[in-house]
Amino acid sequence: MKTKKRTNEPTRRIGPAWAPDLPRSASRILYERIPLLRPLLYAGAWYERSVSRPARLLILVEIIALLFASLSVDSPVAPFALFLLALFATDFLFGQILRPKLKVERRLPFRAKQGVPFSVSYEIENLRRLPAADLLIDPFLASDALQRVRGNEYVSVAGRAALSVQTEFLPRRRGKCRIPQGIVESVFPFQLFKRTCVFGKEQELVVHPPCFRLR
Repeated sequence: MKTKKRTNEPTRRIGPAWAPDLPRSASRILYERIPLLRPLLYAGAWYERSVSRPARLLILVEIIALLFASLSVDSPVAPFALFLLALFATDFLFGQILRPKLKVERRLPFRAKQGVPFSVSYEIENLRRLPAADLLIDPFLASDALQRVRGNEYVSVAGRAALSVQTEFLPRRRGKCRIPQGIVESVFPFQLFKRTCVFGKEQELVVHPPCFRLR
């Protein structure tokens, strides 16, 4: 009878290091066996990282406006389509010029209990003289294993200054939880395109079963 060799090697990550890991289901096996799905996964992750949700709706509106504007030269939709194009171009250019340069350190516990919230602290240092506005910290950390219960708001850091931020997460299941790389995104100025800053390395959190006191 043939036996499978067991190794202690960790499972390979599918997708970017800053994105949450895929759940252990049949979809993960499909991504591993079908080579075409992996580039689509990366493309979808980069789209999620670079384009905000309001911008996705405006892109759809822009496509419809361009289709109506292409039907006639004197279409009243043409100025609206040009306005949206100018808005996207302005947000992209100003965002690249005012792109934040940050140094971030994340501290989280090694162990946690299922059903008991734990806190994660961030030390953010702005390395530029210009202020860094509309920063959202670790937007992709919450997953089916971790639920964010506090700290999902935008913050700003003055030029050459530092800021301490704390968030809280609730473990939903026990076991080893892989924490992806940290990421800070900025949607300044018009919340269309997101400029991101990736920091740190992947970490591991051990979630113990819930404990109850018996009398």
